[in-house]
Amino acid sequence: QDPLRPDVPDAVRACQQAGITVRMVTGDNIDTARAIARECGILTEGGLALNGPEFRAMSPQELDAVLPRLQVLARSSPTDKHTLV
Repeated sequence: QDPLRPDVPDAVRACQQAGITVRMVTGDNIDTARAIARECGILTEGGLALNGPEFRAMSPQELDAVLPRLQVLARSSPTDKHTLV
């Protein structure tokens, strides 16, 4: 894994303090994504990390249930990003 840029944790924290939900959507594998997200303050206690294929298999009702806790989406596709937004 590449090192984080030094300003990333502060930028994430500033967004969170402003009420912005920060999520990581990446093509990286789930383990790498979790590690990076924890390091920069995106993945927190009680937060959820999912793989794209798992995300894509969810029904609209299941998505409604997990989206409030979703902080990391790994192995994502452009369609996943569109669904998330």
